Amino acid sequence: MTLFFADLVREACLGTGTGDLALAGALPGHRAFAEVLPPGARFHYCIAGVTRPEQWEIGEGALGSGGSLVRMPLSSSAAGDPVDFSPGLKTVALVVAAAWFSGQEAGGAPPGIADVEGLTEALAGKAALAGATFAGAVVVPQLNVGGAKVVGARATGWGAPTGTANRAAFDTAGITAGQLAQRLKALIDDLAAHGLIGS
Repeated sequence: MTLFFADLVREACLGTGTGDLALAGALPGHRAFAEVLPPGARFHYCIAGVTRPEQWEIGEGALGSGGSLVRMPLSSSAAGDPVDFSPGLKTVALVVAAAWFSGQEAGGAPPGIADVEGLTEALAGKAALAGATFAGAVVVPQLNVGGAKVVGARATGWGAPTGTANRAAFDTAGITAGQLAQRLKALIDDLAAHGLIGS
């Protein structure tokens, strides 16, 4: 399933044990998971012990019944197993796990354009929460890099640029795939800031 990403999502947690953990509300300056996650979304999380800083866990999770965190560890202070968290304060944040970046470097698409279908799915989920629909077609301003046109005037269904002509344009402009991903992300953030797409 596609992973969901969002900024400034972090909650307090007083849960214990190796099972689902109840979340206790957003920390100052942050948002709660339930405020931003579309129904059924999966995401990367980081649990960091405050009372017991030696206890930590990075994993892929989902929100269970009652908004609890359902955990599937990727790495942890318990040698990759679910941590048996002790009583005390801990924080739970929505993050991008290092394993995801490693997967991109190992041959996947560069971060920022890795799963354009997932972006459509996430936007559709947000639209549904707002009682609207997302048609899967967004008008995007033309982007020129080093004089070479790399993104056309319309991206349908969030399809990423493909083909030898576009790849040649990237190479001619001296831009790496990672740099292109950063510029595309900036463009998407700008569209979101102006209310043209969901943030």
